[in-house]
Amino acid sequence: MENVTRATCTANGATVDFEYIKDCPSMYNDPIETKHVVEVANNLVGSENVITGIPMMGSEDFAFYQKEISGVYFTVGGRNEEINAIYPHHHPKFNVDERAMIEIGKMFISLVME
Repeated sequence: MENVTRATCTANGATVDFEYIKDCPSMYNDPIETKHVVEVANNLVGSENVITGIPMMGSEDFAFYQKEISGVYFTVGGRNEEINAIYPHHHPKFNVDERAMIEIGKMFISLVME
Protein backbone atom coordinates (compact mmCIF):
# COMPACT_ATOMS: atom_id res chain seq x y z
CA MET A 1 0.00 0.00 0.00
CA GLU A 2 2.78 2.38 0.91
CA ASN A 3 4.73 1.64 -2.28
CA VAL A 4 1.69 2.23 -4.50
CA THR A 5 0.83 5.44 -2.65
CA ARG A 6 4.37 6.79 -2.88
CA ALA A 7 4.72 5.83 -6.56
CA THR A 8 1.39 7.47 -7.43
CA CYS A 9 2.35 10.64 -5.60
CA THR A 10 5.83 10.74 -7.15
CA ALA A 11 4.38 10.27 -10.64
CA ASN A 12 2.09 13.23 -10.05
CA GLY A 13 4.59 15.56 -8.37
CA ALA A 14 3.17 15.13 -4.88
CA THR A 15 4.51 13.87 -1.57
CA VAL A 16 2.94 11.71 1.08
CA ASP A 17 3.43 10.93 4.75
CA PHE A 18 2.25 7.35 5.03
CA GLU A 19 1.20 5.80 8.32
CA TYR A 20 -0.75 2.56 8.38
CA ILE A 21 -2.84 2.08 11.50
CA LYS A 22 -4.17 -1.42 12.01
CA ASP A 23 -7.35 -0.73 13.90
CA CYS A 24 -10.04 -3.31 13.22
CA PRO A 25 -9.40 -6.86 14.43
CA SER A 26 -10.09 -9.89 12.27
CA MET A 27 -13.56 -11.37 12.41
CA TYR A 28 -13.88 -14.92 13.63
CA ASN A 29 -17.19 -16.76 13.51
CA ASP A 30 -17.37 -19.13 16.44
CA PRO A 31 -18.14 -22.66 15.11
CA ILE A 32 -20.71 -23.42 17.82
CA GLU A 33 -22.52 -20.12 17.29
CA THR A 34 -22.34 -20.58 13.52
CA LYS A 35 -23.93 -24.04 13.77
CA HIS A 36 -26.71 -22.55 15.92
CA VAL A 37 -27.43 -19.74 13.43
CA VAL A 38 -27.51 -22.20 10.52
CA GLU A 39 -29.90 -24.53 12.39
CA VAL A 40 -32.27 -21.68 13.28
CA ALA A 41 -32.16 -20.37 9.69
CA ASN A 42 -32.78 -23.84 8.23
CA ASN A 43 -35.82 -24.28 10.46
CA LEU A 44 -37.13 -20.80 9.73
CA VAL A 45 -36.64 -20.36 5.98
CA GLY A 46 -35.63 -23.84 4.81
CA SER A 47 -32.15 -25.13 4.10
CA GLU A 48 -32.58 -24.37 0.37
CA ASN A 49 -32.60 -20.67 1.32
CA VAL A 50 -29.54 -20.78 3.58
CA ILE A 51 -26.32 -20.07 1.74
CA THR A 52 -22.90 -20.55 3.28
CA GLY A 53 -20.70 -17.71 2.13
CA ILE A 54 -17.07 -17.91 1.22
CA PRO A 55 -14.44 -16.35 3.50
CA MET A 56 -13.71 -12.75 2.61
CA MET A 57 -11.15 -10.11 3.44
CA GLY A 58 -13.65 -7.38 4.30
CA SER A 59 -13.44 -5.34 7.45
CA GLU A 60 -16.30 -5.14 9.90
CA ASP A 61 -16.45 -3.39 13.25
CA PHE A 62 -18.57 -6.29 14.57
CA ALA A 63 -15.16 -7.87 15.24
CA PHE A 64 -14.80 -5.56 18.25
CA TYR A 65 -17.85 -7.25 19.82
CA GLN A 66 -16.35 -10.64 19.04
CA LYS A 67 -13.25 -9.71 21.00
CA GLU A 68 -15.49 -9.58 24.08
CA ILE A 69 -17.90 -12.49 23.44
CA SER A 70 -18.12 -15.32 20.94
CA GLY A 71 -20.48 -14.70 18.07
CA VAL A 72 -21.21 -15.08 14.40
CA TYR A 73 -21.56 -12.43 11.76
CA PHE A 74 -24.14 -13.33 9.16
CA THR A 75 -26.06 -11.53 6.49
CA VAL A 76 -29.69 -11.73 5.49
CA GLY A 77 -31.23 -11.34 2.08
CA GLY A 78 -33.93 -9.36 0.39
CA ARG A 79 -33.39 -10.43 -3.22
CA ASN A 80 -36.44 -10.56 -5.45
CA GLU A 81 -36.09 -10.79 -9.22
CA GLU A 82 -39.75 -9.80 -9.72
CA ILE A 83 -39.03 -6.26 -8.46
CA ASN A 84 -35.47 -6.13 -9.86
CA ALA A 85 -33.94 -6.37 -6.38
CA ILE A 86 -30.96 -8.29 -7.73
CA TYR A 87 -27.98 -5.97 -7.34
CA PRO A 88 -25.36 -6.23 -4.56
CA HIS A 89 -24.76 -3.69 -1.81
CA HIS A 90 -22.97 -0.51 -2.92
CA HIS A 91 -24.31 -0.91 -6.48
CA PRO A 92 -26.14 2.19 -7.75
CA LYS A 93 -29.21 0.07 -8.56
CA PHE A 94 -29.24 -1.75 -5.20
CA ASN A 95 -32.74 -2.41 -3.93
CA VAL A 96 -34.24 -4.82 -1.44
CA ASP A 97 -37.62 -6.47 -1.09
CA GLU A 98 -38.73 -4.89 2.17
CA ARG A 99 -41.14 -7.77 2.81
CA ALA A 100 -38.03 -9.76 3.76
CA MET A 101 -37.79 -7.69 6.95
CA ILE A 102 -40.52 -9.84 8.50
CA GLU A 103 -38.43 -12.99 8.05
CA ILE A 104 -35.31 -11.15 9.18
CA GLY A 105 -37.09 -10.09 12.36
CA LYS A 106 -38.23 -13.67 12.94
CA MET A 107 -34.63 -14.81 12.53
CA PHE A 108 -33.30 -12.48 15.21
CA ILE A 109 -36.19 -13.19 17.57
CA SER A 110 -35.69 -16.94 17.10
CA LEU A 111 -31.99 -16.63 17.89
CA VAL A 112 -32.75 -14.70 21.08
CA MET A 113 -35.51 -17.07 22.19
CA GLU A 114 -33.39 -20.19 21.83
